[in-house]
Amino acid sequence: GRVSPTSRQRADALELQPGMYVESLIILAHHDHEKAKPHDTETTLSEKFKALVEKRMHTHAAHLDPDPFRRLLRNPLVQKVYKNHYKALRNTFTVYAGVAPAGKSRKGKKGVQMSKLGFTQMLHDCGLIGTMFDADQVDQLFFNIQKAGDDASGLQVMEYSEFQEAIAAMAMHKIPDPYLVLDKKLDRFITGTLLNMKTPRKLTTLPSSRSLAQVEA
Repeated sequence: GRVSPTSRQRADALELQPGMYVESLIILAHHDHEKAKPHDTETTLSEKFKALVEKRMHTHAAHLDPDPFRRLLRNPLVQKVYKNHYKALRNTFTVYAGVAPAGKSRKGKKGVQMSKLGFTQMLHDCGLIGTMFDADQVDQLFFNIQKAGDDASGLQVMEYSEFQEAIAAMAMHKIPDPYLVLDKKLDRFITGTLLNMKTPRKLTTLPSSRSLAQVEA
């Protein structure tokens, strides 16, 4: 039969609690498997759940679309902030591009590039490691800003344009105020955090999640 407007409004107002969400996924995994293999009695519920997450949910949920965020970065006011701080930002990028696993700065086809170790070192010197970012979050941020065609050797590196993007992403993460526009957040982050570092303490290897959490100790 038809769903009345009142019933639809009540349904829209309902929210799943975390436990209810997991339970619904388990039920969905069971029915999804039963539909595909109605006579299978060997597959366990945990295996059905794993198949649902890996083959269906992850396939769609893992697709990241950075274009809307990158369009924001092309805003003239945002570009003006980058231009105003160009000299200091370029110097910071060049300094931390010199922190590499092999002890050398990396230089690719597009010029000097920063390794993930150098990026982690910079976050540490800004006081963001252990307070804002852990190892997994550093990995995710570094991965998210990688553009198509980056370093074919498989070694993750960051060029200057990606460095600018990373700064904007960190500014939004550190200053989540929805009433403050991006160019103001970016300027505040650059002047108050990025260019206001404490005395560097050199990292020689990428730290683990535990050591990142303890790095301020």
